[in-house]
Amino acid sequence: MNTLALLGGTPTIETPFPQWPIFGKSEQEAILPILNSGQWDKDNPIVKNIEQEFAHFQGCKYGLVVTNGTHSLEIILRGLGIGYGDEVIVPDYTFVATASAVIMVGAKPILVDVCSQTMTLDPAEFEKAISPKTKAVMVVHLGGIIGHIDDILRIAKKYEISVIEDAAHAHGSTIKGKLAGSLGIAGSFSFQTSKTLTSGEGGAIVTNNKKLFEKCWTLVNCGRKLEKSSGKYYEAGSNCRMTAFQAAILSSQLKRFKTQIPQRLYNIKILDDALSQIEGITPQYRPIENNAPGYLYIFYYDTKAFNNLHRRLFVEALKAEGIPSSISAFPPLHQTGIFKKQELKFPNTEQIASKTVWIPHPVLLGNQQQIEGIIKAIQKIQDHSKKLNSMTNTLVLGKAAIQKKIESKFWE
Repeated sequence: MNTLALLGGTPTIETPFPQWPIFGKSEQEAILPILNSGQWDKDNPIVKNIEQEFAHFQGCKYGLVVTNGTHSLEIILRGLGIGYGDEVIVPDYTFVATASAVIMVGAKPILVDVCSQTMTLDPAEFEKAISPKTKAVMVVHLGGIIGHIDDILRIAKKYEISVIEDAAHAHGSTIKGKLAGSLGIAGSFSFQTSKTLTSGEGGAIVTNNKKLFEKCWTLVNCGRKLEKSSGKYYEAGSNCRMTAFQAAILSSQLKRFKTQIPQRLYNIKILDDALSQIEGITPQYRPIENNAPGYLYIFYYDTKAFNNLHRRLFVEALKAEGIPSSISAFPPLHQTGIFKKQELKFPNTEQIASKTVWIPHPVLLGNQQQIEGIIKAIQKIQDHSKKLNSMTNTLVLGKAAIQKKIESKFWE
């Protein structure tokens, strides 16, 4: 094989993957009428239209678009009456907002471990963590994958606990034909710039529960009530409303996203089938009948199969071959800030955080040659791993010829 690009060779993929976000004439044409109308706020009909369109896209009757995905979680919790003295079970492996939203409403997040294969909430750990104070469980569809939801719903029903879906990664994801956001009492989505469906910032709440929808509407709209006089305020609410500009972009992006889904799913299948055949590479497990268009493509990296090549150096070699990638970006919550006080063990979360590699979702929009290039690049790195590792050892001794390419920040 050719020399690794990190060592001066030609990259496996020389044509860049699609840049994110993808936009064009349709987004420009969507914004201009909003600008000319002078009605830039939530009263513009486009806001209500995208709320209904997105809710239906996710298999729900009701939808609210809001400022961001963190606020959508907070509003759902408040809408369920969760607050001081209550507990909410949260997976240890997730973005911090899942747990911080619980704190922001005055409740206590109870961290539990995840399953090592799906990287989503472990039903057995969930059940063990339930106490008389438990009011809800946050299910995080990591990377868009809906894991163990039947077991989680069964346990939640047994203990009369609300299931909230943190579906920030799961736009368009399905399990047995059912859509993310429609499985529990409510679903929370993010439209932050990196997401597969984006309006720059923004979020959404979807639900099939009319009472919860109306409560959340009040909390989003300063304490007013739906279809009541705008001059009256019925309880302490906030202002978490999306602008008409964001709604217009989101509407255009949703149409674009729908056309992207088949390509994403096709490329994920190719990667899963091929990478699972490479020793030391284990893709995130996707349950049967689970279609996830993918916010992330995640796989375990076993250093032993790569001559003990450090994970960070593997990632740098992968990037040099033309493939955007990173090590796991989520630190275990129990190792961060205020969560350090919880003296429990989370072996699966720690394994995921220390042994996985992430490829961002725009890569899944690559052409066939690029997707095949990912597979070839990983094989190429494996074939050269012994040589690269020996040069790394030289670097540690201060004599490396590649010191300019491998900076100290690559090391954990």
